[in-house]
Amino acid sequence: MRLAVILLLLVSAGCSTAWQRHGRAFQEAQADGKLDEALREQQWLIDHAFSDAPAAERGKRAEAERYLNLAALTAQAGNGNDAIEALRLALQTDPTHHEAVLRQLEQLPLPPRERRRVTAEFRWNLLALLPGVVVPDDSLLPCWPYRVRQVQVHRIEVRQGVGGGERIITYDGRSWVYDPEADSWHPDGGWVADLGAETERVLGPTRPRYRAIVAADGGFFAEGPIPPCHHSRWSGPFDAERNGLFVTPRLPEATP
Repeated sequence: MRLAVILLLLVSAGCSTAWQRHGRAFQEAQADGKLDEALREQQWLIDHAFSDAPAAERGKRAEAERYLNLAALTAQAGNGNDAIEALRLALQTDPTHHEAVLRQLEQLPLPPRERRRVTAEFRWNLLALLPGVVVPDDSLLPCWPYRVRQVQVHRIEVRQGVGGGERIITYDGRSWVYDPEADSWHPDGGWVADLGAETERVLGPTRPRYRAIVAADGGFFAEGPIPPCHHSRWSGPFDAERNGLFVTPRLPEATP
């Protein structure tokens, strides 16, 4: 009887697939705390999923979960860069796993500046991969340096010409630059009188730039696209075709 049991076990072992053997080896290594062995087995499962995985363990969801497991193991091993790369692959493979990805990302022991950079990257990628997803805090999206103008209108005139009445608005201005490294604004030069003028026909179509300067009076005006980290704190675009011309009554405050 004992011989029959042994033979049955040997036959069963001989019938198991490579995927099953490596799957069991991974689970056993993980349960026993054998980190290096668990990492090797998980990587084997990732590398051989296309050719060896059964139907139930194929597809984006299963693949993303293997990358999440790999990220957790590499983080446990103290290799933060490899953990971040595994989380990148998990997000790219199945963006619907974004909550688990971002949760693991938050648990990594990263320096504050690196955490902000990586979190911004992941959230920006998520918006591209899964349009419509709600990102509640846009201050955690990517930032880059950009220049804006503080605007003060000092004269509005209406002149009659051959083509009819024309409004002319003249304004003073001052440049400000955002520094994402310091998360702060600084002036770039002093006030300039008669910095610019914009026109619009009284009976003609509205001109986006004229309307933006009028709206920016006493506040700030930006020409081009706003970086994602500040986008919700500007009004516009007045020129939707070019995604440009934004205004705000005050500069976005530094992130706490």
